[in-house]
Amino acid sequence: MTINTKEDLNAVAGTSEYERFMASLRGSLFNVYKENDKWFATEKNDVIERFGLTRADFDPIEQPVLPINETAEKIAANQMEAKRKALKAVREASLKAITHTLEDGSDVQVRPDDLDNLKLAIAAGQSEDWVLADNTVRELTVAEMQEALLSGIEQGKVIWRVYTAELKKL
Repeated sequence: MTINTKEDLNAVAGTSEYERFMASLRGSLFNVYKENDKWFATEKNDVIERFGLTRADFDPIEQPVLPINETAEKIAANQMEAKRKALKAVREASLKAITHTLEDGSDVQVRPDDLDNLKLAIAAGQSEDWVLADNTVRELTVAEMQEALLSGIEQGKVIWRVYTAELKKL
């Protein structure tokens, strides 16, 4: 049976259908909503009044259990973590983009991952074919490799200094 009116409800009084319907009406006593990251519950009577009932028909009434509201501290911590992650992403992108331009205009990648390769090549003490940033190959002299290595180290230091300074500002 469909229950649309007070008469429909009275017609099923004392049945399990009546109990189920009253439980549903009990669920309509509060409007639960989230606003600005905070949960609220406000009293709402329009549904029960449609069936000629009042809040007294549902005593005792328990406040609904609301999701835990995030504290201001937790919100601030989440925002701080998001800022840290953004700074880290900028740092990582900057480190991956480090190159050194040689006298002839050739760009050598001098990312942190490339520095060990440069050190090994320098240690060998002889010129070596090198894959440049544009994926062309050119022979680099030991002096050019040393120049590129020092440039990469210095650029990396600058990126880390900027990153550290920005973290301190948070």
